[in-house]
Amino acid sequence: MITRNLRMFFAALFFSLIFVLGSSEVSKELTELFLAHELRTNPEMLASLAAQKDLAQQLEKQYPLIKKGVQKPEIHSRAALSTFVRPDGTSRILYKKDEGEPLLIASLTKLMTSLVALKHYAPTQEIVITQDILKEQGETGYLREGEVFSVKDLLYLTLMESSNDAASALAEPLGRALFIQHMQAQAEELDMADTSFANPTGLDPPAGGEQGNYSTAADLTKLAMRLMEQHPQVFDILSQEELDLHTLKGEFHHTMRNTNILLHYSEWPARILGGKTGSTSQAKESLILLLESPDRNGYIVNVVLGSEDKFLEMRTLLHWILQSYQWQT
Repeated sequence: MITRNLRMFFAALFFSLIFVLGSSEVSKELTELFLAHELRTNPEMLASLAAQKDLAQQLEKQYPLIKKGVQKPEIHSRAALSTFVRPDGTSRILYKKDEGEPLLIASLTKLMTSLVALKHYAPTQEIVITQDILKEQGETGYLREGEVFSVKDLLYLTLMESSNDAASALAEPLGRALFIQHMQAQAEELDMADTSFANPTGLDPPAGGEQGNYSTAADLTKLAMRLMEQHPQVFDILSQEELDLHTLKGEFHHTMRNTNILLHYSEWPARILGGKTGSTSQAKESLILLLESPDRNGYIVNVVLGSEDKFLEMRTLLHWILQSYQWQT
């Protein structure tokens, strides 16, 4: 004689098989007929199915599951954070180290510079390179006084080559002070509570001068997620290894080359979506890298701040993520 518990087991098994076999009209009708009968004769079935659904939801929140006995990687940077973002926008932290500590962020600043430019300018808007723009220290982007570029071209220079001249040029139409105010306002809108901007480039603050650009790995992850959600063209640019730049007259200017050597990282089993590098004497080295998740059902945001070797640290983190988590659904 079949016990009630055994009957409930077979009922749940039968329902699961119907669900797995597909969503045809026949299977739908069978499911509805079966459930109607069971709910009339076996009310415990409803509680069993509800419990299974709750368990499935709990497992989904914990996905990907970390393997047993995993040891944390040796990440020597001052801060690091790895976050898996699901297609529905929910997320799960895979690794963290001092992710809430405010640190100088160098040229990771240019992600916010690009976001403000995209929100306030048309891509075709033209900007003239002035002598004041060329006074900016650091990476130049090979720009010359009197040249005219579109906002789109300056974004490529800012993101791919990390040109400080190009980032400074993007602030020119609004005025540097107002542009920085917009950067800070955007940070507040994204709830980047431990982030502060003093310039559009990421240059170190001079002794006794401006404060410099500070943020945290957690705050920068919020910025990267917003860009992926609303301005994915930023990471389309950051995924380019090299690209020829032409003047508005169609004349060849120079070949832009991406500063991120991990675009060539072949050990990752899915797409490299792009990333932004940074390096100054005070901030040391920093890197944001976005990758399609190994199951190709979401993406991962990795942030490394205050590193002696950003690419080595990032490779260590990526290898650990692959080896430590179960990515099969």
